[in-house]
Amino acid sequence: MNQHSLIYDPLRGRMIAYGNGELWALTLSSNPIWNMLSASGTPPPTLAGHTAIYDPVRDRMIVFGGYYVPFRGHNETWALTLSGSPTWIKLTTSNFPPDHHYVGHSAIYDPIVIA
Repeated sequence: MNQHSLIYDPLRGRMIAYGNGELWALTLSSNPIWNMLSASGTPPPTLAGHTAIYDPVRDRMIVFGGYYVPFRGHNETWALTLSGSPTWIKLTTSNFPPDHHYVGHSAIYDPIVIA
């Protein structure tokens, strides 16, 4: 796995890594163990160079952008639910996504919502 994204899942004490079509979890116990995860739903394309954040309000990982082979920019947004059985969901977003920022970008979660 290269050019992957990684989030911290505080509710389950683990890190989640996603890249190149693979989904892994590292338990953060006294004896850390890597386990490959399987998720239901339709997964995103096999991505690299994307970003991901942890959404604590909805207990999910959000994945944006990246590319897949052959090199094609990708600007879709996906969610992986973390409670119960992990499930991939393609998110429908409003307006247009950022142009030309499919690879090599970063992302943060901003919990402040201004109404």
